[in-house]
Amino acid sequence: MAIPRSAVRQLDRVFLVDEGELTLTSRTIDAVWSDETHVIVRDASIREGALLATTQLAYAPEGGRVEIIADPQADEASAKTLVVEQ
Repeated sequence: MAIPRSAVRQLDRVFLVDEGELTLTSRTIDAVWSDETHVIVRDASIREGALLATTQLAYAPEGGRVEIIADPQADEASAKTLVVEQ
């Protein structure tokens, strides 16, 4: 799957959002290929349609609660912004 390079932290880490609990889970990824804008990963544990945190997070604790806010300027498929509750 292709993910935005901006969502990758520390070269090999992404944050997924548990839809039911609205909490963060970090995941180490193994990039198959990348360019300036995307990273291609093959990871069976990341299911299609998983919520990926793309917001730059200064502090992102494992299990941290988040709030998803609609982005009024984006189309419906990509209209979510992540806010970490502290």
